[in-house]
Amino acid sequence: MQRDTQGIGKYLSKHFEKKVEVPYQGGSASVTIDKNAYLDLIDQGWENMQKYSYQREGTVIHIAADGLSGESSSTIIENVVIDGETKVSKVREYAHYALEDGKVVITATGGHPLVGDTMPEASQ
Repeated sequence: MQRDTQGIGKYLSKHFEKKVEVPYQGGSASVTIDKNAYLDLIDQGWENMQKYSYQREGTVIHIAADGLSGESSSTIIENVVIDGETKVSKVREYAHYALEDGKVVITATGGHPLVGDTMPEASQ
């Protein structure tokens, strides 16, 4: 399994933001983190992970009329094995893109978990 956090960072804008939304008390809660915090979370997650797979489905890309920016939506399915236990998540993700220093980078991502589709409901 490749664990190249810096490689991921190359595709993110200097001003990247990730909005993380999670189920909370019958509703949802969200927090926005910057590029460094996002990459740190990825590093931390890999510490105890024995296995990981990632699949992206249903990707739709829209390029803005200016030709310099765009957005996409897709469904991400992740399978993770931590301490011998397999966890599956399915998230509808939205991303925004722009040119930065002559290359296309991701400026922001957000989304929402598709709870009940592949993940068990949180216990009460």
